[in-house]
Amino acid sequence: MFIFNFIPGWLFPSIALISVLVFFITRFLPGLIPYAKLVHYACIPVFSLSLFLMGASWNNDYWQEQLKAEQEKYERAKVEQEALNAKLGEETKAKLDAIKDTATQLKRQSDSFTQAIKAKDATVQNIINSFDQAAKAKYDALSAADKAKMDKDMQDAINFQKNCPIVPELYINKLNNSAQNPPKDGGKK
Repeated sequence: MFIFNFIPGWLFPSIALISVLVFFITRFLPGLIPYAKLVHYACIPVFSLSLFLMGASWNNDYWQEQLKAEQEKYERAKVEQEALNAKLGEETKAKLDAIKDTATQLKRQSDSFTQAIKAKDATVQNIINSFDQAAKAKYDALSAADKAKMDKDMQDAINFQKNCPIVPELYINKLNNSAQNPPKDGGKK
């Protein structure tokens, strides 16, 4: 409760202790306090209420400590997240710069390839050879991991081509099947 933040922690234990002392004084020395019987019985609810309020105060203190601990965790996590975001931003910038550099290199290679084609005899065979040389140069410039990936992709494409017939083959097979098994109604529908 909000009010417990302003009440000192020693107040409720003091009230409980005083009520216990007054209870025993009025029990064993009733002549010291006027209306001793009334005060004696009034000490019981005062003691009970002070015990309840002590527990509520301690519970409030416990949850205030828990809240403070959670706020500290939140602040630490916020600082860590900002650091991770900054690191991620730097990595992203580095990757973008690498991509830009690669794009620039590819543009230069393309321009030099275009210039080389213009400078050479532009027969079909020379163009095919130039393409093969450019592809080989590009392949040689790749890292080992990229080469392995490209080799795997090429092998997958070759396997796909071996396992899957192309459209003209399917059409030829369909024509052969229809020639071997002519329609029974004479081709009329």
